[in-house]
Amino acid sequence: MYTFLETCVRWTEIPAWVAFYGSVLLLLPLSIFKRLRNFTGHAIMSLTLLMGLHLWFLGAAATVSAWGTFWLIVGILMLGVGPLFIGMLALAIHYGAYADAGLLLLSFVVVVGLRFVGAWIATLAPER
Repeated sequence: MYTFLETCVRWTEIPAWVAFYGSVLLLLPLSIFKRLRNFTGHAIMSLTLLMGLHLWFLGAAATVSAWGTFWLIVGILMLGVGPLFIGMLALAIHYGAYADAGLLLLSFVVVVGLRFVGAWIATLAPER
């Protein structure tokens, strides 16, 4: 199970970074133009799904490597987002990697923040 999750992390890493930089460096500045706000807002919200998927795989891999598949299933039963938070706990408690757990939390806050910003930008789009 861990090797599958590790492969998924590697496959989603570069697309997640491209999505992040594309959102911040390309789509946010394009939101200045009123006619593009609907497109940029929805594009940012769509790209956050890819970033969130990568974070989910990171948390699931940390959970399985530290505490096993049972805790991954427990996390999935927590409305699907549990492996991320259990992975943070596993990094902090089992490995003592508090910085890595903090980075996972910070990444989660950034992804959720970008999603809300994208929704807000989409609501600022002019009516046609």
